[in-house]
Amino acid sequence: MLVPDIHFWNQIDAILIINLKHRTDRWDRLYRTLTEIGVEDKIIRIEAIDGKTLPGYLQKPWFRKMTSQKVASMKAGSAGCTLSHRKAIAYAKAKGFKRISLNEKQFERSIDLSLGEQIYQKLKRTNRLIRAWLFGYKKT
Repeated sequence: MLVPDIHFWNQIDAILIINLKHRTDRWDRLYRTLTEIGVEDKIIRIEAIDGKTLPGYLQKPWFRKMTSQKVASMKAGSAGCTLSHRKAIAYAKAKGFKRISLNEKQFERSIDLSLGEQIYQKLKRTNRLIRAWLFGYKKT
């Protein structure tokens, strides 16, 4: 399906997808979905930073002997996520992109083909400059 010229996706320069190197299943699924709506020329994969590979993982002062594996994994995930978003934004700035859609794995769970158009129509009605739009995911 081709995207109409006024469609939300045509108003952005790139769709940046943060994806862990070893999670090719998520990347493949999301790429296929976005290709179906005709935006494959805008899709750019940004390799996510795995927080467990960062210097200091499982070391003091961030981690102690009593830190459970679950908590350690969550801390590493948060650090990797933050750095991955920073990496993606730096990439977008270096490329000179003005408008991007920055997404990660949760994006695949909530793709609604009409969502982009709904956002675009809302942006058209507002007089404010919107620098960022945060989408949340709520598990139902």
